[in-house]
Amino acid sequence: MITVQVIENRNGKPVKGLKVYICRPWGGGLKDAYTNADGEAPINFDLPCKGEIVVDGKTVYEGDMKAYMKFYI
Repeated sequence: MITVQVIENRNGKPVKGLKVYICRPWGGGLKDAYTNADGEAPINFDLPCKGEIVVDGKTVYEGDMKAYMKFYI
């Protein structure tokens, strides 16, 4: 499980309702979720893995995934 948290850069508050997806280019496919009231989107991927994280249509990260990843937008 990988949990992606999205925080508003200007005010430091969690962002609710954003679409987050993870793409694993080698045999992993694509999985998505929407952020909840805490700004968190849990996505069911087994670790360790590499991939790309996209938040609201913009790539925010490419590389090794961790169980909990926080991004400021």
